[in-house]
Amino acid sequence: MFSIHKNNSKLRIGIDVTDITVDLHKGGIYHYIINLFSHLRDIDTENQYILFFNYLLKVHSENCEGVIQLLEGRNMKAIRSHFPRRLRKRLRLPANLFIGNVDILHGPFDNVLPAIGCKRITTIHDIRYFDIYPRLQEVVPELSQYSVDSNGFDGWNTWMKGMRKRVYTAVKKADRIITISDYSRDALADILHVSREKIHRVYNGVSPLFGPIQNREEVVKTVRKYGIEGDYLMFIGHIDPFKNILRMIDAYHRLKNNADSEAPCLVIISPTRDSDWFYQIVLQKITELSLTRDIHIIDNVPDEDVPCFYNGATALLIPSLYEGFGLPAVEAMACGTPVVASDICSLPEVAGDAVVYVNPYSVESISEGIHKILTDEGLRNELSVRGMERARLFSWEKTARETLKIYRQVSHE
Repeated sequence: MFSIHKNNSKLRIGIDVTDITVDLHKGGIYHYIINLFSHLRDIDTENQYILFFNYLLKVHSENCEGVIQLLEGRNMKAIRSHFPRRLRKRLRLPANLFIGNVDILHGPFDNVLPAIGCKRITTIHDIRYFDIYPRLQEVVPELSQYSVDSNGFDGWNTWMKGMRKRVYTAVKKADRIITISDYSRDALADILHVSREKIHRVYNGVSPLFGPIQNREEVVKTVRKYGIEGDYLMFIGHIDPFKNILRMIDAYHRLKNNADSEAPCLVIISPTRDSDWFYQIVLQKITELSLTRDIHIIDNVPDEDVPCFYNGATALLIPSLYEGFGLPAVEAMACGTPVVASDICSLPEVAGDAVVYVNPYSVESISEGIHKILTDEGLRNELSVRGMERARLFSWEKTARETLKIYRQVSHE
């Protein structure tokens, strides 16, 4: 049915980028795909890349065109398919039917498509679906205190279970697995019993967009567009139980009630939906603690404005219960912004000695970490220097070159 494509001088590499077409939010996976493959396009002059988009709706078509504008060119072309995704999955149709013969098929978001006559690679960003998700009530016990939209929670719960199946299938079917930290690699090996020889750790990078901005007026003007005046603390990421947002808000409230400190406002930059069950809990929490004037949740911040938010922040807060890498920490460090981070998961590995670490399970510890940053100018200056130096270890070009090396290795096996 299919011939095996072999050409020693040129590889044909298929990339399944459907997920960032059907997901309307530009999260970490979106930036991983855009940055990795734009750099592969620029540095790899030998091989051919095929971007596979499988979508149905008009809104997905618009997203697809946006991604194509960022990636297509030179040795990278796009193939669009309107074949029903659910039917394709149910029938387990090989990707070759849509993109032709390839030497390598890469699923960059915890997945591998069925395929014939090629090597398959997946990037597994984390395995919270197997690790912390089954212990959700244990790690976030406060959830039981709030009423939630049962439909929203059930939908989220179904998605998490679906991701368990997806990841499990990917790690079993893939010839090679890329992870974004040693922490994720070890979790794969220990929890899912994957051979370490099958796993390659390739760190994420940090975009050149993130760096110190000398023009402070530009920073103030940009942040002011969103109604933010004066000093502020910052969180950026999905409003998700594993981001530890409830304890972060409690810690901020504790700080506000401390007579010895003046806490600036807290800015949360996150894609939000009113139907999101956990977003509703966060809003309830903010109202319950009378922090509606102090905590600002901002949606739809374009990529070009995010560096200004980092540069204007007194500190970034990332007290997560789970991170596969922790990209916001590195982006903030690249901008010279001090960081308060969890002392667990991948964050100590990625951030080194360039941040203030806290126990994410202790509201008191998180509050004390923030207080330390706010009250010690010398520490802020020291962390700024250390952070910029640490962030230089991570670049998307390096990520692309290491990924290309894996492509070449697996093609010769």
